[in-house]
Amino acid sequence: MSNCGSMGIERKRVRVGQKFRPDNPKHVQRVRERIEEDHGPGFELDGFEPDEGLAIFKRESNTVVTSHAGNDSKIIKLPQGTKQSDGKSRAVSLADTYPGYQMTTFEPHRRRAIISKLSEDVIRARDAISTALRAEPWDIQVSKREGLLKVRLTVGLMPPGRRHPCERSRIRPESAYPASAVGGGDDRSLRSSE
Repeated sequence: MSNCGSMGIERKRVRVGQKFRPDNPKHVQRVRERIEEDHGPGFELDGFEPDEGLAIFKRESNTVVTSHAGNDSKIIKLPQGTKQSDGKSRAVSLADTYPGYQMTTFEPHRRRAIISKLSEDVIRARDAISTALRAEPWDIQVSKREGLLKVRLTVGLMPPGRRHPCERSRIRPESAYPASAVGGGDDRSLRSSE
C-alpha cells in the first residue's frame, strides 16, 4: 500500500469592512458563500481583524492517495461538524470533485471519507445490494478478485426490518424435529397450537 499526499490548512483573508460581526451567522454565511463560489466548500470562520476589516476563513485539507485491493483510493478529510446524515450530499460532492471516484467509506466521527475508483461490475453489485438491504452504498464494500465478487458489510449495519444478531429468538423444537424427538408429548408450552 503506497501513500503520497498533501496535508495543510488553506486560509482566505477577505476584506469585509468594520461593520462585519463575526457573531452574526448571516454575516458569516454571506462571506462564506462568496468564498465557496471561487474556492469550493468547507471553509469556516477562523478569525476577524476588526482594525483592518478582514475576516479569516480556513479549510482543513488532508488528502492521501493510497491503494486498496488494487484500486486507486483517496482518503478525504471531512470538515468539522459533518454528521452521519450528510452522507448523501458528501457522496455527490466528492463524485463531482473527483470524477471517476465513488465514496466507499464515510466516517464523520473520524472526520474522513474514502473514495475509490470502482469497475462498472462492482458499482452495479454495490448498488443492487445496497438497494436490497435498504442501506447506503458506502456501507457495502465490494471487491472483484479472480472473476468473483467479494462483499463485506460495514460493522453494525442493521437494515430496517432486520433483527440485531444479539436479539434472542425462541425456536420451537417441533419446527426442526418431530415431536417424538423433543421429549415425548406432554410438554405443550413449546408446541404450536393446532
